[in-house]
Amino acid sequence: MSSRNTAQRRMSPIIDGLRALAPQSELRGSFWLTRIVFLRFIGFIYCVAFLVAALQNDGLIGPSGLLPARTYMSQVKQQLEGLPWYQRVAEVPSIFLFIECSSLNLALVAWAGVALSVVLVVVGGGPCWLMAALWGLYHSIVNVGQRWYSFGWESQLLESGFLAIFLCPLAWGFTRLPSSWPTPLVCIWGYRWLIFRIMLGAGLIKLRGDPCWRDLTCMEYHYQTQPVPNPVSWYLHHNPQEFHWAETLVNHIVECCLSFNLLIPLRQCRLLGGAVQILFQMMLIVSGNLSFLNWLTILPAIFCFDDLSLSFLFPKATVDRVRQLTSGKSPPPPPPLPAMPSAKSSHTHSTHASGDEHPPGPASDPTAFSVTPTGQLRQRRRTTAAGREDSTNGGAHETPPEADAKKTTTDKQRKSREQQQQQGGGRAVKGR
Repeated sequence: MSSRNTAQRRMSPIIDGLRALAPQSELRGSFWLTRIVFLRFIGFIYCVAFLVAALQNDGLIGPSGLLPARTYMSQVKQQLEGLPWYQRVAEVPSIFLFIECSSLNLALVAWAGVALSVVLVVVGGGPCWLMAALWGLYHSIVNVGQRWYSFGWESQLLESGFLAIFLCPLAWGFTRLPSSWPTPLVCIWGYRWLIFRIMLGAGLIKLRGDPCWRDLTCMEYHYQTQPVPNPVSWYLHHNPQEFHWAETLVNHIVECCLSFNLLIPLRQCRLLGGAVQILFQMMLIVSGNLSFLNWLTILPAIFCFDDLSLSFLFPKATVDRVRQLTSGKSPPPPPPLPAMPSAKSSHTHSTHASGDEHPPGPASDPTAFSVTPTGQLRQRRRTTAAGREDSTNGGAHETPPEADAKKTTTDKQRKSREQQQQQGGGRAVKGR
C-alpha cells in the first residue's frame, strides 16, 4: 500500500502537467473572449476613422472646404421639405438634419466618436447604446461626406458596426463579461458571412474584370499603380516575373477557394480559413496602404476563432471566469473574514479580569462567532460534536457551565461516600 502511494505521489506532477496541456473543453466553441478581442479591435478602427474625420473634415466638407457639407445639406433639406421628420431621417440618416454643418459641429461629432471609441478599446466591452452611438455618429458624417466618404471601407465599417450593436447587452453599465448576454450566434455567423462575401466577391470581380488577372500578369505592375505605395512596395515590384505569377495565383486561391472554409461548420476548417484570411490581409498591409480597409477586413475574421484559440491573450483570472460562465457554475464565495469579538464578549472578559465570578459563556468565546450564517451553523455543529466527544471522554473538555455543574455533583458524591465510610468505620469499632 505504501509503495502505491509513493508511486502516485511521483506521478502526480506528470499527471497535472498533462491535464494542463489537454484541450480545455469549456473554452472550445465559446466566444466570450472572442467578443472582447472583437470589440477592442472595432473600437480601434472606429477611433482611426473618427480621428481622420476630425483632422480632415474641415478642409474637405467644412464651410470653406472643397465640397462644403452646408451647401449639400441645404439642397437635401429643400428636396425633403414637407416630409415628416422620421421620413427625412430614413432618407438621410444624419444628425446634421437637425444641426448646422459648421466647423464646430463637424469637429464635435468627430471628437465625440474618438472619445467613445477609446472607452471601448480600454474597457473591452460595453452596452448596446455605446455601439449604437458610434454607429450613428459615423453614419452622420458619411451621409454628409459626399464623394470623400463614398469608398468601400466606409460602408463596410457601418455594416460591421451595426451588427456589433447586438453583441452588447441592453444595459447602462460597462462590463467585459456580461453573464446575462452570451455572444449571440446570429452575430457570429453574420460576421463569418460578411468576410466570406467580401473575399469571394473580391476574387470573382477580378476574374471577370481585367484580363491581366486571368493571365497572371497583374502583379507585375500592381505595386506601382496601387493607391499609396510604401517603401516595401519598391522591393516587391522588382522581384522576378515568376514571383509575380505565383502572387497572382495565390491571390485567386485565397479569395475564391479558401474563403469557403469560413462557412464550413468544422472547427479545424474554420481556424484554417480565418488564419489564412488574416495573414493575407497582413501581407496587403505590409505591401501597400489602403487606409484602414485591410484592418477592417481582418475584423470579421476574428469570429473564426473561439475562446480556446484566444485564451493566451488573457490573464488566468479572466479565463477562469469564462470557464465558470461556460460550465454554468457560480464563482466560489470569498473566504470568511476573521471573527471579531462583540461588545458583550469584551465586557465579559473585562469582568473576569476584575475578579467577578461569573462563568464564561458562549458570548465570551470568539470561536462561537462567525461572519456568515453558514459559518455559525458549522461552528454550532463543531461545538455539539465536541460536547459529545467530551461526554464520552469523561467530561474533560466541556463548556464551563456544564463543567461546574458536573464538578458540583462529583463533590457531593465524594462527600457522601466519605461519610458512609466514616459511619461504617465507627460501627466496626463498636462491634469490636
